[in-house]
This record gives sequence, C-alpha cells and structure tokens, in this order.
Amino acid sequence: MLTKEINGKKVKFSGIVSPQRVAEKAIKDAKKGKDMSVCSFFVKCQHINVKLMPQKTTMKIWMKSINKYL
Repeated sequence: MLTKEINGKKVKFSGIVSPQRVAEKAIKDAKKGKDMSVCSFFVKCQHINVKLMPQKTTMKIWMKSINKYL
C-alpha cells in the first residue's frame, strides 16, 4: 500500500488500490487457505516480473517510476 501523495504531489501509480480492497481480498484468500494474496492485475504482473528478473533490476525500475515524487 502506497501513499496517495508525496511532498504535496498526487501520486499517479497504476497499481494503487484502496487499503480496504487489499484487506478484503486478503481475508477472502486467507479463508480459502491461500498463503499469499495478490490484489490487482498490475501487482500480479509485478509478482511474476520479480520472479524472472533480478531484484536489483526490479528496484531500479521501481525507483525510476517514483523518482519524480521524491
């Protein structure tokens, strides 16, 4: 879960979902016995990406995408 604003700038990030949606999905998945819950399609893609690419590369891409807010 990310903040919606950084240093007074509204964050435009395609993967942001509300904390309530994340919690509801996590509870639903826990009741199904799943050991992990992934809330949105974007996050599912990121999850696959992290498995395929080195963590350092993934973090560089992530930092580049949020650099304009820092």
